[in-house]
Order: sequence, then C-alpha cells, then structure tokens
Amino acid sequence: MRVILIEDVTNLGKKGDIIEVKNGYALNFLIPKNLAVPATDSEIKKWQSIKEKLAKEEEKQLKELEKVIEKIKNTVIVFKRKTTKEGKLFGSVSKKDILKELSVLGYNINEDWLDEVHLKELGEFEVNIKTKNYNVPIKIKIEKE
Repeated sequence: MRVILIEDVTNLGKKGDIIEVKNGYALNFLIPKNLAVPATDSEIKKWQSIKEKLAKEEEKQLKELEKVIEKIKNTVIVFKRKTTKEGKLFGSVSKKDILKELSVLGYNINEDWLDEVHLKELGEFEVNIKTKNYNVPIKIKIEKE
C-alpha cells in the first residue's frame, strides 16, 4: 500500500515521503496513529505543496544558521539546577530546555538539527547542531543552584 508520511518515522522516512508498506502495517499502525495517510492523487498534490514549503523554510533556516554559526560555536549555555546531595539533578536538562535557551539568546534553531539529550548530572557537556552542511558543537554547563 502506498502512503504519505505526515510525521517523520524512524527507519521508514521523513514527513512528506511517499512510501510503499504492507497493507496491515499501514491500516493497523501508521494510519490510526496519524503517522501516514493513503497516497491518493489529491493527497499527493496536497503534500507536494506542503513539502515544497517545508523545503523553503528549511533553506531559510539554514541561511540564518550560516549567519550565526561563528557566534554559536563560542556559545556556552549555563543552566542552574537543584541537585541531590550526591550531585544528581532533580529532572534533567533536555533538548527542549536547550532550544528554549537558544531562542532567548536570539538563535532560532530547527528542532530536528539538535541532538536528543537528557543531561542528568552537573558538569560541562557538548551538544551538536547537525545539518546537511554543518556539525556545530554547543557547550552546555550545568551548575548547582
């Protein structure tokens, strides 16, 4: 069965891709979980225009990233968190926390470009912004509150 992915699916494809899968997988998993829709002619036309818009948006974000790449390389983001007596964090510093802090600093980074992280202890860490053309490390520092 041909379907169009409406979300990125690991080991299957990216949002907007038209793929061929077994009927049972499409009807019992992908479509009920709103991960895909059947690839009818009207849906294909709709998703082609959406995919073009997504590509333009990503290209725009890449150009913005090029402008600030040198500044980002030298960025150190400091988080102050409560800890246990042993130095373990209550909770963690996640990808969302880092994206939020980057946006506060004026850097609008695409969520897909940032590594998935869950930092759970004090210290200094490196997180990468990965795009097709770049792999930029950002320093994350977690200090005791």
